[in-house]
Amino acid sequence: MDLNRGKFPFYYMTLYEFKSLPEQEQYPKLFNEGEFTTYRLEPNARFALYDLEKFFVEVEYEPKSNKIVNKFCRWSKIGVIF
Repeated sequence: MDLNRGKFPFYYMTLYEFKSLPEQEQYPKLFNEGEFTTYRLEPNARFALYDLEKFFVEVEYEPKSNKIVNKFCRWSKIGVIF
């Protein structure tokens, strides 16, 4: 438990804290609190980029199964190429 969370009104979750959450908690946080930024289409995959607090999360979807197959976290917002 992070003791600073309740003390500072502008607390931001870190990438480490996000990755420490169980997966069943990561996706609701991402989809409810993250801001959809853009998407990219590939022949066998779809990628969606979300801005979540101080980092990015890229979600890979498989069109055939219509399921999430992977997610990648990006630490810095500087130099992101999508």
